[in-house]
Amino acid sequence: MKKILIGTTNPSKIKKYQDYLSDFDIEWYTLKDLKIETTPEETGQTPKENAEIKAHYYGQFFDSVICNDSGLYFLDFPLNDPVQPGLYIRRVHGKELSDEEMIDYYSQLACEHGGKILASYVQGVAVYEQGVISSFMEYDEFNRYYAFYLNDHIVDTYTPGWPLDSLHSSTDFFSEEETQLKKQEYDERFHQFLVRSLKLK
Repeated sequence: MKKILIGTTNPSKIKKYQDYLSDFDIEWYTLKDLKIETTPEETGQTPKENAEIKAHYYGQFFDSVICNDSGLYFLDFPLNDPVQPGLYIRRVHGKELSDEEMIDYYSQLACEHGGKILASYVQGVAVYEQGVISSFMEYDEFNRYYAFYLNDHIVDTYTPGWPLDSLHSSTDFFSEEETQLKKQEYDERFHQFLVRSLKLK
């Protein structure tokens, strides 16, 4: 039986990986299970880089580790454009924004760029497998299938802690059928990455 540490305490993230690899005989461990309370300094510039840092760090405790990180990106801007929220969605110019301040800041930003900005959450994943780091992140046309608009005005209510939901509206680039097909293709690529990097086959 393969033993894998998931470098998180988030139950939903743990279940996600369990679902992805449900066809394998795996014994799952979390940071809580191993009583790991220390964390690495996340100095990466992208979700993938931060995931790699975490995977390398937690690799000192376990032979097989999965870590991830995520960020918010504006898809019509280069990945390294200063306007990108990236890993710091709530921290702007060194200040931690409240929910209301986030709404004000992002609605103003959308106003400055034509009234709405095409955005998507981007995930980076890294695997540590017996000393070797492998990573996965897609930032290309595929992200448009997960994209939404951030608008310059409130269009919906939100749950406290998730203020940008109030500025979200959906896109109409693709049909529901095409979107579902692309998401299935992504799931297959991601599954293959996990299987290959964890040496499950």
